[in-house]
Amino acid sequence: MKVNPQKLVSHSLGPTAGTNKDEGRPLNGYKQTQTSGLLLRYFLMILFAIGFSTFLLCKSQFIYKRISDDRSGSSLNKSAVTCGEINGSVAEDESQTEAASLTWRLSMVQMAVSIPMIVLLGTYSDIIGRKYCLLISFVCNALLYGCTCLVAALDLPLGYLYVGYALSGLGGAHFNLFATLSASIADLTVASKSRSLSFAILYFSAGVGLSSSQLAEGYIIKLYGFVWPLGFASVIVLLGAVIIFLFFKNEIPIKSSGIKDILSNMKVFFSGKEKYKRAPKWVFIVSIIGMFLFYSPNDNRVDLETLLQLRSPFCWDSQYVGWYQSGESAVHMLAGPLLMMILQKFYSDETIAVAGLLSGMLFYLLFAVASSDWMIYAGAALGILMMAVPACLKASLSKMVPSDFQGSLFACIYLMSVFSTMTGSTIFNNIYANTQTSMHGLTFLVMAGFNLVAIFCIISVIAFKKSDRGLQIASNISNINV
Repeated sequence: MKVNPQKLVSHSLGPTAGTNKDEGRPLNGYKQTQTSGLLLRYFLMILFAIGFSTFLLCKSQFIYKRISDDRSGSSLNKSAVTCGEINGSVAEDESQTEAASLTWRLSMVQMAVSIPMIVLLGTYSDIIGRKYCLLISFVCNALLYGCTCLVAALDLPLGYLYVGYALSGLGGAHFNLFATLSASIADLTVASKSRSLSFAILYFSAGVGLSSSQLAEGYIIKLYGFVWPLGFASVIVLLGAVIIFLFFKNEIPIKSSGIKDILSNMKVFFSGKEKYKRAPKWVFIVSIIGMFLFYSPNDNRVDLETLLQLRSPFCWDSQYVGWYQSGESAVHMLAGPLLMMILQKFYSDETIAVAGLLSGMLFYLLFAVASSDWMIYAGAALGILMMAVPACLKASLSKMVPSDFQGSLFACIYLMSVFSTMTGSTIFNNIYANTQTSMHGLTFLVMAGFNLVAIFCIISVIAFKKSDRGLQIASNISNINV
């Protein structure tokens, strides 16, 4: 049955047409509140992206520097890595292998603690709102950055990093933070192209933070070492936590916060009943598998990219790595979302996701065969659309789930992301550690293969959505304001 759009607007805003359901404000007042809420979320993403990218830029270089210094017998001066000063190529290979292995072990600790917390916090956010779950994530990530800063400043053993990674896991690491922010964006938008656009802007906001931070931090690391950038990362994420505490407002009704309500929400969402998912179960599962295959290489590529760039024949220094990552972020997270916004006027989310996966394949293939700097630059340029994949698939999945279960949905997505990161870290870090002396590009070749399989998964979803049943479901969704 065709639904009157005016009634939908009235229903979405409350019992009185043209008013906000909570405060009885006029429609234009609600739109102002919606706009300010979205802007706050975008600003929080920028703040976290600055801290997160600063930490990532420091982490691999700091671990590699500490290990290479220990092997060469020199004292740690907290400065940047210098290629060719590690007692020869054999020592360099051994340091690369050990750094890749330690990065994998740290990731495993963080992921193991994160798994139950993502399920708990994601589902809990549907019951008590997003604010405090988001606050916990910001604080726990700040503790990780602060702990790493102390290890660098006090020359503590690298084993102390496990403490920071475990603390980060208690807040669901960065996975729960992204999940809660994504769910809060869904709270403020309807299941239409506006939601897809909002996710694109969220990724664009991340790109602003990533590229601006990396441009400066590589230079700072080269001049002053790792301590000040890591301290800055911790402080700016803590600033985000303060802003959440003072200004963040929940946009969903707050329910009872008892443990029974949490368990009930989890049981209903994960039961797989059709009325809680506006598409056949297999479509939902195949979409999740496609995201799994995308996230497995994508969430593990930055550390391996950095290690590759630090070794021969590239021998990049910290400043050059920072400049490159800033440029790569500008292409993937600024130009990419802008291109995605244009494509959304003509193509479906799933079609753009397939284009993004093809773009990612080209990115990985260029890295796999890279033997000079220009090939790395070309790979970054060809990967311009790869970050459209998570934004488009999240928007697609979000439209399959009612508004009461958006937190549970994104908890499910980022729980999958944890498993994909664990799987990818185990596969790719170990491939790199064992093949970087003979074929350092093999791990990137395997990453391209993951994207290829994901393409077939999403094409099957596109085929369903173009079928008679898929078109009927799409028509029904367009008549529901969630």
